[in-house]
Amino acid sequence: MSDCCSIPDTNTEKDELICPICGEKGRPVKAQTIRSLTKRDWENYHLIGNGFYCTNPGDSTVYYFSTMDAVVKKDDVVDRVGIKETEEPIFVCYCFRHTKSKIISDFKEHGYSTIEKEVRQKVNDKLCSCEVTNPSGRCCLGDIRKTFLPIKEEVVI
Repeated sequence: MSDCCSIPDTNTEKDELICPICGEKGRPVKAQTIRSLTKRDWENYHLIGNGFYCTNPGDSTVYYFSTMDAVVKKDDVVDRVGIKETEEPIFVCYCFRHTKSKIISDFKEHGYSTIEKEVRQKVNDKLCSCEVTNPSGRCCLGDIRKTFLPIKEEVVI
């Protein structure tokens, strides 16, 4: 697949980054990501272009657009959106289906993340497809690290 660790270039204006539902700043995401994760029966599927990913965990909006007055909600996507979930499975890595609880357990068991090491190798081997499996359209390695980092800080005195 393509370089999943790159930041999408959607050529948008700053004020278009604001989610129309929660008012928080989102992240640019390519149409390829949105199309791959939005249910085909969503009423505006045929109009999907580049858009934005709402990172507010409390908002059920997943994607929004500067080109249309519509939002894609959690119920409109084909997979669970980790940052929007409060109960397992809470996916952190979508390509290899690693959940928050699995990452935490792995770190506690080994004192380091074997999952991070495994995913890093698979990314290097170009076996990931984050741009079409991860709702953010980005590589999950940073999210994996954010998941176990609080535990690592508790252990280090």
